[in-house]
Amino acid sequence: MGVLILAWEDVMGFRELILDVKARVAAMVDRGMSYEMLTAADPTAASNDRYGNPDRFLRAVYTELGGELYFLHSGQ
Repeated sequence: MGVLILAWEDVMGFRELILDVKARVAAMVDRGMSYEMLTAADPTAASNDRYGNPDRFLRAVYTELGGELYFLHSGQ
């Protein structure tokens, strides 16, 4: 179930969350942190209870800001 945004205050609160997470992730990318290090630091900890699993959002922000995701390929 998604989160309902019912009022202007909800929209502005969500906007502030996005800007805050973007700033946190940008600083981590600038320090050369891997995606695994970033998720361990949990830059969305304050909002995880309300918005749920942040993995897709964090991957998008991380790569948009220049972070590179590395996937192990099993060769199969």
